[in-house]
Amino acid sequence: MSSDKLYNMESDEWRGKFNRGDRWRSIDIYQCQICDVKTNLWIMGGYPGMGPRLVCIGTEYKEHEKLENKLKKDYKLKNRIIEYEEAITKLSQNLDNPLINSLNIEKNLLENIIQDLRSKFSNANLDDLKGIDNNAKIILYYPGSKYQGAKNL
Repeated sequence: MSSDKLYNMESDEWRGKFNRGDRWRSIDIYQCQICDVKTNLWIMGGYPGMGPRLVCIGTEYKEHEKLENKLKKDYKLKNRIIEYEEAITKLSQNLDNPLINSLNIEKNLLENIIQDLRSKFSNANLDDLKGIDNNAKIILYYPGSKYQGAKNL
């Protein structure tokens, strides 16, 4: 079932209208938290149950997985820095600590790599938006469904 109608996903407007494999577009824009690519394309599918799925177009590229791994590392590193800063503060030591300085340098280098990887996606202009107006809300999502074919790039 394909339609020019845009569906409101938050109000479950799609329910009962689609079968496995059907595609439709939503009113709102969904932006991948990994690569920042935007889409409003939904696909009915999933295993073992059936439900609406967003598939990030960026997952077609090898860099998407690399970027996802770097973001996970960045998240863990941020938490380590916070833990060390809290521990040092409790010990009433100066926060100008060589370990924290080293971790901050590692974090800055990692953030530069993340920015460079994300720029590849924005430069490739992979956004898949149709029928959207300027008032569409942008909703961040973490892609659960991934492209299963051969990776590009």
